[in-house]
Amino acid sequence: MNDTDPDQATTIHILPPETAKRIAAGEVIERPQSVLRELVDNSLDAGASDIRVELRGGGLDSLAVHDNGGGMGRLDLALSILPHATSKINHHDDLLALHTLGFRGEALASVAAVADLTIRSAVKADEAWELTAGPGQETILKPSRGSVGTSVTVRSLFASFPARRQFMKRPAAESLACRQVFIDKSLPFPEVSFRFSLDGSASLSLLPARLPERVRQAVLPDQPPEFFRELVTRGPGFAARLVAGATALQRSDRRYLQVFVNRRRVQEFSLQQALEYAYRSVLPGGSFPVVFAFIEVDPAMADFNIHPAKKEVRLRNGADIRQGLIGCLRDYLSNAYRLSYAQSGDPLQTASLFSVQEPTPLETTAPTGTSNFADRLAPWSAELADRQFADRPTDAAGGRWVEALRQSRQAAANPLHDKLTHSFPAAVPWPSEDNSAALKYLGQTLGTFLVFEYSGELLIIDQHAAHERIIFDQLESRRVVCQDLMVPYVYEAASDEEDRQLEGLQPALALQGFRLTKEGGSWILHSLPAILPVEHGGVLFEVVRQGQDTAAIMHQLRANIACKAAIKDGTSLPDDAALSLGRQALALPEARCPHGRPIWLRISRQQLFEAVGRLV
Repeated sequence: MNDTDPDQATTIHILPPETAKRIAAGEVIERPQSVLRELVDNSLDAGASDIRVELRGGGLDSLAVHDNGGGMGRLDLALSILPHATSKINHHDDLLALHTLGFRGEALASVAAVADLTIRSAVKADEAWELTAGPGQETILKPSRGSVGTSVTVRSLFASFPARRQFMKRPAAESLACRQVFIDKSLPFPEVSFRFSLDGSASLSLLPARLPERVRQAVLPDQPPEFFRELVTRGPGFAARLVAGATALQRSDRRYLQVFVNRRRVQEFSLQQALEYAYRSVLPGGSFPVVFAFIEVDPAMADFNIHPAKKEVRLRNGADIRQGLIGCLRDYLSNAYRLSYAQSGDPLQTASLFSVQEPTPLETTAPTGTSNFADRLAPWSAELADRQFADRPTDAAGGRWVEALRQSRQAAANPLHDKLTHSFPAAVPWPSEDNSAALKYLGQTLGTFLVFEYSGELLIIDQHAAHERIIFDQLESRRVVCQDLMVPYVYEAASDEEDRQLEGLQPALALQGFRLTKEGGSWILHSLPAILPVEHGGVLFEVVRQGQDTAAIMHQLRANIACKAAIKDGTSLPDDAALSLGRQALALPEARCPHGRPIWLRISRQQLFEAVGRLV
């Protein structure tokens, strides 16, 4: 018989301090890249202008960060490895006004719980102190020598923590992850020198530079500088600098759609989506741009106290930021694709895709861990006041873009490809009546392309893309005829936010032919644009579910309607219909389909003869 009183028995107990430290450390220090992230943050918060990173064995054997920041005295150094010891905040209200990269006070204590840690720091030259600590070890603090700044060396990471060590990747993979963290930290601080060495060999060196050049050097060093442009915008509680890549840098993935908020790289899908959306009209479907957005947000409107690695952020003004980014990029792209038609008068005059004078990049500002939001935006204010995205005259800069584009593709290009050029007119009128006979329809090829001869040149038009753009422009410029549905379409909103969005969209949708009412908790779609096949009526809700702003939703909706209503590949057109389509295509304000594909290809007689090796 068990006489133990169940009310006195316990199964819950307090963990030993060492065990608790290791558990807490596991949340902050996941692998070598976590250590590097925390140490570089400390260096930047200390005002360092030169940071060196040294890795051995993927950071598992040894990882060191050296900086020339303000350093620490003896007392600060002794406190630095205690849990929740920090110089960044004093009380909980400071979390609402963070101006530093670090603030938790967990990093060094966590590192000391899972690795051998040595810190040497000095606030005066040759008056340094050195601290050593490690799992289960007594902390030792002694005088040392060294220059102003701090050097932190971490050895034998997780050596006494086999449960974690066995899940580490190969040293090469860990080194690659650390290198990516190094790049992520270097991009928002172009005025700071960064050096990265791996197993004793220099791997990457980044000298102070303007923001576009820092991005190019760190991310795409093989691309010419002309492919990167710096833009700036601002709105309620935020200001942003963007490094926008030329469309020639388009990729098949979103790897270089990156967002930094208050100099931290964050995983903020809605802002990444905004960058992608801005390029949608100038890139083919399935292609993604190269854009790096560096956003300064009033700390009162941003909450980073979500994830231990500070990879996430909540933004109170997220919608304003999205609209600002989209507007800035669209203004830039609309000018970058403007042709010099007025100078030539030739509706098929080919020009550089980037034959515009771009704005002068802004000066970078020095980092500071104590500046407030207004101070950080001050250097941008004068530039923002004068910055306009109006038409700009062309100059020799456009030629440099074209030459850089040609050289970057020359090695892998088909000989014919180098000689063929696209035409992207900005405002091309149809030739006068007495010149209309110059457009001669030759026929259709591959079930998709209409072939014309015009003034001694060959013109190939994508029939679907051309018709799609024509319909899109018509949808934007006039009220749409609608068709009533015999069987209304019923839709259940996924959230209250989506309900509110649909309510706000009702007037704009009615102009596009979508008559929408709410009955109970359901939305009833009573009519569609007459041009849209009934089976595609659900396209409205597919677009709304993407959660964009009103303007973006309406643009995407018109693009989808145009795509589904346009003639399809493989459709055979009568000669008169093909000729009419060709004339309308040449009169388009923008010769790209709404999804970014070019509508036509122009081949001159000289280009064609040279491509096949004939004398002109």
